[in-house]
Amino acid sequence: MVFQAYIDDSVSDSCSVFSGHVASAEAWANFSREWEEMLPYSSMDKDGNFNFKMSQMAANPERMERVRAFYKIIAKHVSVSLSCFIKHQDCVSAQNKILIDDGISFKYEGDYFDLLFQGLLRTLHETRDVIHSVVPSQEPVDFIFDNTSKKRRVLDNWDGWIESMKPEIRKRFGSTPRFEDDSKFLPLQAADFWAWWVREGCEAGEHDRIEKLFPIRNNYSLYVWLTEEQLLEFFCLKIREQHGDRRIIDKKTGRSL
Repeated sequence: MVFQAYIDDSVSDSCSVFSGHVASAEAWANFSREWEEMLPYSSMDKDGNFNFKMSQMAANPERMERVRAFYKIIAKHVSVSLSCFIKHQDCVSAQNKILIDDGISFKYEGDYFDLLFQGLLRTLHETRDVIHSVVPSQEPVDFIFDNTSKKRRVLDNWDGWIESMKPEIRKRFGSTPRFEDDSKFLPLQAADFWAWWVREGCEAGEHDRIEKLFPIRNNYSLYVWLTEEQLLEFFCLKIREQHGDRRIIDKKTGRSL
């Protein structure tokens, strides 16, 4: 059976989120038929076509009242929802703690996209035994991203990320990720829905708030918050991968990292 993860991002001044859903190709086909029937109750894009964008739904009280109907379609067809999120201040604080060789401050040259992408892959891998009943551990999962995401960066680094994994882990991921137009690949609109709500929840200090607002789910919802401590460990690992065995200390406490 073919399984597909449709992923989108949502970013604000304080938080960044990667979110989406995993289901079989057959489930996504059924989802798309029902979602398309609901699209006239969403909003129009610049070309005059109906296209669900959660930010546009939230901007209009009348449209916001229709959101629950879209949510029910997601809940009916989706097996797993997964999210990875970062609070920007945690990332800044983690970098500010690092001192290399007693005198070099550290600045991460990547961005939130790289951290979230890798966090999302790890989330799916580390929970495969938990979600085995709906997404069997031996079945690979293909990733499809919204075409507005940083396509080139993922494609340039995908092989390296996959090859760094153990063979038993590598086989859980499908072919090279695809980047598609969300007006044609409707599951990406469901990913947009989820990413927006998780980001709103993160800003309010309640990342899973969506499940309390719409308490009708009966499938798996997975969340990973890349905390300051986790980001600190990640940055130290990257430093050693690139520069060898360097002396790294926490400039605030003096402890070795």
